[in-house]
Amino acid sequence: MSKVQKRDDVMIGAIRIVHNDSSKEIEDAITNSASNALRALCKGEKLQFTEIAEQIKKEMEQMQPGAWHVIVGKSFGSFVTHEVKCAYYLGFFQLSTAVSLLYFFLGQIGFLVYRHG
Repeated sequence: MSKVQKRDDVMIGAIRIVHNDSSKEIEDAITNSASNALRALCKGEKLQFTEIAEQIKKEMEQMQPGAWHVIVGKSFGSFVTHEVKCAYYLGFFQLSTAVSLLYFFLGQIGFLVYRHG
């Protein structure tokens, strides 16, 4: 599950999923958004982890309405509640439960992304 992300000659490190309670579609959207935002930081287009978190949050809220929460950093602790939605993905999960929480690392940078509220 670990692979090195490289695009535009900026190496951002391997993706390491720690915990995933989301669909493959959501996982891919979050990790792609995080990769793009982290590349922008490496290029100097973004200056702080808060800008990365803001970009991921906005992209996820456009993709799926709801209150998305994003934590980005090299060191953080968390204790969170996240939302479970039933039959939400337009018939994709017909009457199954789809949870939206993803905790992963890109290189040494940790990301916790979840929906609640």
